[in-house]
Amino acid sequence: MPNISPSTAAVAELNQRYGTQLSGKDEVIKWPYYDSAAYPMAGSTRLQYFQAVTTNLDNSNVEQAAAFPAPKKFFLRGLGTFLVGAAFPSTTEAVAGTGLSARVNDNHEVMTSGRLALLIGNKQYLFAAPLGIIPSPVMFNGYAAIALAQAAAADATTIIANQTNGADRGSFVLDPPLLIDSQINFIITTEWTTAVAISAATRLFVYMLGQMIRPAQ
Repeated sequence: MPNISPSTAAVAELNQRYGTQLSGKDEVIKWPYYDSAAYPMAGSTRLQYFQAVTTNLDNSNVEQAAAFPAPKKFFLRGLGTFLVGAAFPSTTEAVAGTGLSARVNDNHEVMTSGRLALLIGNKQYLFAAPLGIIPSPVMFNGYAAIALAQAAAADATTIIANQTNGADRGSFVLDPPLLIDSQINFIITTEWTTAVAISAATRLFVYMLGQMIRPAQ
């Protein structure tokens, strides 16, 4: 076979017709980017997100600390938060406030306090309070309680959780949306003036909702 190098134009045509990579083309896909932080039982005054990489995809899908890795960009349209509860969706409590009602109270205490801030580069793009203004895109968003009167020695409260699709609540929509370029530092924090204690240690999730922009394949 003769050793002949194709011209630049020929290489471009070969790549266009037969290439496995689409040079110069981007694809835009829906991509929830999420991270979580341990929320201690005693509470915290500051938690930060998207600042470390973990292999536990149940807790985070961060690919690079504090930035999107080149050549990826992120078109941020909205934000969501979610406080994970330790209790089951429904339970019967022998003592009121020890089961699901504690989960309801935890959510109330945390989400009706605190604040969330988004910093991109050296500029703040969002500062919102309380945390509940940033709704949960997942799991539970409604609860109901039924109290059953029984013998004094065995009083019980039955708690029923109304499970609905969190997506119906939408998210906190950024208007206008923000395009975060690759390798641009960013951080999201949740803060409280005074630590808010809860019934059991858990995790607080933050979601960046939008589209990932990356080279097409």
